[in-house]
Amino acid sequence: MLWGEYDGVLRRAVLALKHRRHDELARPLGRRLAAAIVLAPWAVGVTSVAPVPSHRIRRLRRGGCAAALLAAEVAAALGRPRIDALRRHGLGRQAGRSRAKRLRLPRGSFSARRRLAGQRVLLVDDVSTTGTTLRRAAETLLAAGADAVYCAALAHAADPRRI
Repeated sequence: MLWGEYDGVLRRAVLALKHRRHDELARPLGRRLAAAIVLAPWAVGVTSVAPVPSHRIRRLRRGGCAAALLAAEVAAALGRPRIDALRRHGLGRQAGRSRAKRLRLPRGSFSARRRLAGQRVLLVDDVSTTGTTLRRAAETLLAAGADAVYCAALAHAADPRRI
């Protein structure tokens, strides 16, 4: 599930949320993403909402995690709990990498913080380019016992050269 193209006003808003500490943008952006999610037939079965985490050092440098802020808003709008289900490993960034390098994101980039038996998790990220980060995170949640994992990103970068 993608809400919009990573361009123009949406791109500026995501960058402000992600890098300029404009946390106040999380509410309107997260609510718009949630409004799109509730239209999906699978949305009714979601039991929890989890962000794609940043590495803790990146969170410290940025002052937070945009995906976590968005996930909190989506969870509130859906009336589901927001959970910290994943831990990020490695400091490598996807931003600025070629499509080929993005697709090679190591399988060990995430680990589960706990077992997720019976959970139907909605995984939330801010931007998706190739979908590899969401795929690796979803694989980790499924390996931790989740019954299903659904993915949503606020923006999709249709052309990776624009990132």
